[in-house]
Amino acid sequence: MKYLLLIVSALWTLSVFAQRPDFNELKKAISEAETREAKVRAMTRYGDALPNRQFQEVQILADSITSMITDTADQEFLLASSEFLQGVSLFKGRKLPEAKPFLKSSAAKYRKMDEEMEFRALNILGLTYIYMEERDSAIYLFQDIIKRIPSTNKKGIISAHGNLGLAYRQAADFGKAIFHFEKVYELDSTDAFTSVNVAMNIARMYIDIELYDKAIETLKKADISRLPNIPPKAVYFNNIADAYQQKNELDSAKAYFQKAHDTAESIPFEQSQFINAGNLVEVSIQQKSFSKVPELLDEMERIKKISRVRHAEIRLQLLRASYLLTQSKADSALLALQIAEAATQNPQLSNYRLDVYSKYVDVYNQLDDQVNAKRYLDKLEEERKSPSNSRHERFLADAKASYLLAVKEGELAQSQATIEVFSSQRILLASLVLLSLGIAFVLFKNYKKSSETLADQQAKNEDLTKEVEKQKTQILELKSKALLEIQEIICIKSDGHYLEFSLKSKERPEVDRNQLKNILEMLPDYFVQIHRSYIINLKEVRVKYSDKIQMKNGQELPVSRSYKAKLNDAMNQFNA
Repeated sequence: MKYLLLIVSALWTLSVFAQRPDFNELKKAISEAETREAKVRAMTRYGDALPNRQFQEVQILADSITSMITDTADQEFLLASSEFLQGVSLFKGRKLPEAKPFLKSSAAKYRKMDEEMEFRALNILGLTYIYMEERDSAIYLFQDIIKRIPSTNKKGIISAHGNLGLAYRQAADFGKAIFHFEKVYELDSTDAFTSVNVAMNIARMYIDIELYDKAIETLKKADISRLPNIPPKAVYFNNIADAYQQKNELDSAKAYFQKAHDTAESIPFEQSQFINAGNLVEVSIQQKSFSKVPELLDEMERIKKISRVRHAEIRLQLLRASYLLTQSKADSALLALQIAEAATQNPQLSNYRLDVYSKYVDVYNQLDDQVNAKRYLDKLEEERKSPSNSRHERFLADAKASYLLAVKEGELAQSQATIEVFSSQRILLASLVLLSLGIAFVLFKNYKKSSETLADQQAKNEDLTKEVEKQKTQILELKSKALLEIQEIICIKSDGHYLEFSLKSKERPEVDRNQLKNILEMLPDYFVQIHRSYIINLKEVRVKYSDKIQMKNGQELPVSRSYKAKLNDAMNQFNA
């Protein structure tokens, strides 16, 4: 489900941030240009604004400018413009490696003669880096644009901030991504297209890190009423519906999926129409409301033939199998899954194997075929451990950590301030108590009693000091900037360059790029290394065997020979 929504979101959110172009005005500017230079400028703006599917038309414009080049004074400008449009054409046609040299060359030429066009070329070059996942290059380039671009070039500044937000989003640094997206809104809050686009980008990040209420709140702040029926409007409704579905508020989810479907149908926008018909099927099955499901599946079958949705066959067959299972038609569901599984052999669609294998398990369970159910359960587990799925899990973990860091830092600062105030109040109270004891000593000459009271107060003060120190050290800050409560950690496993922190309050481990030796130095004495790949919390040990440890959560971890003596010493000291 998540992959589908990311695909449909990418159709519009991964674009240059600027106001929606008026194609009629851009065409008119070409025909009304009075000089060759003005005509070429109008052609480059028009070519830049054309949708991706018209990349061949952009190439025709590039060829037209090339044919104008002669040995004249404006030769360099014409050459830069031709290279720019060739780069744009290749970018829109998704021939990204070929686009880069043209965009770099045109930007270098424009730098000497046309600042605005230089920044246009650089913005598209930066988007090329984003699509090719060259995140560091994209971030450096957009930061440089923001530093150099003149304040008069408002559209260029908006594009740079929006695209830098996309780069940070791709790098899993959601805190910085949100900052730059909000900068776009600050610079262009009156434009409905910009407002909705920014809201969708921020909301998608909140959905990724499971902050669904914040996603809904962000989207509802955008004034969708000012936006005509264009593809972003369908994607907008889709995102709200997704957030509600993740919250299991299915009535709201269904209502917004229906709005997304109806908007897409009125444009028409086949990709969104297909996906939202599928989403309506999915929600209907969740609600056990099957009356419209066959009709929606037929609609998906019809649209599949004309849409450009790469995953259409898999999505359709998975939903068909889900519906057939509800009708106790497991044999028919099995045939649908076989079609879906065949489609996942395409490397670009391998992400859907998880969904296919999971559905196979359901089908074979209904058929009471435990052998095949176990076989696909094993394949499902193996697929979950595949590099692509592991990377996706780590990306989400890093992204969540980067966002929560800013929130946690604020909370931690407030907590520390509270501790300091609390400590000051206790010290003042202790001073008053001591003063009272001194007066009592003078008045009642009860040295023994006052001494005992004083000693008791001092002991309480020492306990308070220890408690404050404990508050200061019970938080572990990871390299990813995630903040963990040390008492929550059960054990830490090393997996290549990453560490997995098993926590008492979370089913899935927290992931961080680090090494065991670095973390061990930051932990209290009751954490001890038992293997080159494991650190354990002695407080969470249930049973110690000769060659392994069983934790309270049921995990059994190996103890290597080289760490046995150190573990025994640590346990003796801990028990003492």
